[in-house]
Amino acid sequence: MEYMELNDNKVKISAMGIADFLVGVTEKVKEGYELNYLNNDMYPVAYGGYFEVVLQRVQAEVEEVQEEKIEGKRGRKVKVE
Repeated sequence: MEYMELNDNKVKISAMGIADFLVGVTEKVKEGYELNYLNNDMYPVAYGGYFEVVLQRVQAEVEEVQEEKIEGKRGRKVKVE
């Protein structure tokens, strides 16, 4: 099994034999990489007993938190009769 680091947080895994290939893919998935089936260049391929795939590191989405401004006085509202 062979790992090759590529640009843009990508890694290429190649191996002779399905068992070694799956061990490599499993290790990289645990490290935070994922398969991208929508990109032709990253699609898994097999040539006889040779297997190859490019995995991409998962980008954590950052949630923006907006602070609410509190205007006026705090406390209970005055009862209006």
